[in-house]
Amino acid sequence: MKRLFPVSMVVAALFAGCSVGPGPLATGGGDDFPNAMTAATLGKRLAGNLNQYQNWDSSLAVNQTAPIPSATVPGGIAKMRAGAIIADSFTLDSTAAFKRITIVHDSIVADTVSRGELIVDAGPDKNFNTAQDNKILYSDLLVRAGVDTLEHLSLTDADHDSAVIDFGLRDSNVINLNYRSTRIALRPDLASRSAQARFVIFQLQSAKNYPVKYWAQDTYKNGFSIVTAIVGSGADSCFYPGDTAWGSVVFLGAPADSNIADTLRYTALLGPNPHDSADDSLLGVYAHALKRSGHERDVSFSFTSDSPVGKNRSPVAGRLAFALTDENAAWIMVNGTFNAQQIAVTYTDSKNNKLALVWDRGGNLISRSAVQ
Repeated sequence: MKRLFPVSMVVAALFAGCSVGPGPLATGGGDDFPNAMTAATLGKRLAGNLNQYQNWDSSLAVNQTAPIPSATVPGGIAKMRAGAIIADSFTLDSTAAFKRITIVHDSIVADTVSRGELIVDAGPDKNFNTAQDNKILYSDLLVRAGVDTLEHLSLTDADHDSAVIDFGLRDSNVINLNYRSTRIALRPDLASRSAQARFVIFQLQSAKNYPVKYWAQDTYKNGFSIVTAIVGSGADSCFYPGDTAWGSVVFLGAPADSNIADTLRYTALLGPNPHDSADDSLLGVYAHALKRSGHERDVSFSFTSDSPVGKNRSPVAGRLAFALTDENAAWIMVNGTFNAQQIAVTYTDSKNNKLALVWDRGGNLISRSAVQ
């Protein structure tokens, strides 16, 4: 779950995955099932689904970095006052008793007005020009064109130490990031991007930064949206190394799309390295596709593994479930278990069939019997 945003590059692959199985189903074949499914095709489908999430974390991409402002006053306070930056609550003497400044920087480019606001504490040495012990107490950037907000980025304190960034600490800070933009460079198809995240920040060592809670939404001009969220099991919904985390990617179709919504939700055990997904393990998957057109209208598949599943591996044993409703409102439902040798389920459907079905792990039918 520790890769680079955005996730929009995986849309095509993920839509294929969200169909929750291979392509068009084979026709009847003699089974008394309520739709085009047969015992043979169902087995192949379940076997394929158990094997298709080996690269599950590629769809849960989050940004490892946060835009952290500098706590240094370039050229000293005297130069600032003479320039275009407006600074309040300080004197020209950077060693004076005033420890805090509010810096407001306005700039106009074409028809846009940008305002950046930064509140900086000078730290114990009361010298703004040394960054080693300075503190950023507040950071906000707002870009407008007339009354329209084009971009807004704010950083706030999340660990209750009153500072967004305390450069005097040897350890880390925890910050909240809120971001929204309607001007996406090099993406003419994208209407807006929003993100809310919590980051662990290491002062002057940005390569060590990592997120611990994440939500983002990309909305396209045709109405299509991608919503990504990752949360942890703690009281603050954060995820840290060693925690269990839940990640989801939801694709909301445009009005003209055949897909209404496609959802992928993962449960994972995080490894000790927050920058490398190779040590994360998969615990379970839930996939759901809801469609406006086509034979299959509502399809879901899920599994819970008995043991953590490593990178590029399939689950060995656990429980699974599958459900499908077609365009005629006929439905089937499957619940069962799987191990290294076979898949065994109880099957029910809208024609009152109830069957015990067993396949090998390749999806080849071993046995079929009625359940009373």
